[in-house]
Amino acid sequence: MIVVSNTTPLIGPASIQRFGLLEQLFAEIRIPRAVYDEAIAAGHEAGSAGREVASANWVRIVLKAKQVGLLSAIRPDMEGLRHQGFSLSQMVFDAVLKQAGE
Repeated sequence: MIVVSNTTPLIGPASIQRFGLLEQLFAEIRIPRAVYDEAIAAGHEAGSAGREVASANWVRIVLKAKQVGLLSAIRPDMEGLRHQGFSLSQMVFDAVLKQAGE
């Protein structure tokens, strides 16, 4: 099964030495570059969690919807997610928009 993740489900298990469970449960986890960057930064606060995320070859970095023309802009959807209560750190929010050229 392939899943898409944000930072917390990666850092949590990694911080308690259970990161390998994610690989056992899911063949592949896909994350945007901004989530990867945040996981590495936040992972340093949680011990070796950042290293675990960085070295996992089953975690794939993608952020393609705008690049392939499915979205003309990402900001409205990001703001919509926040409006619905979806937790996005300002760091991830800004990084996604920067990567998308917005």
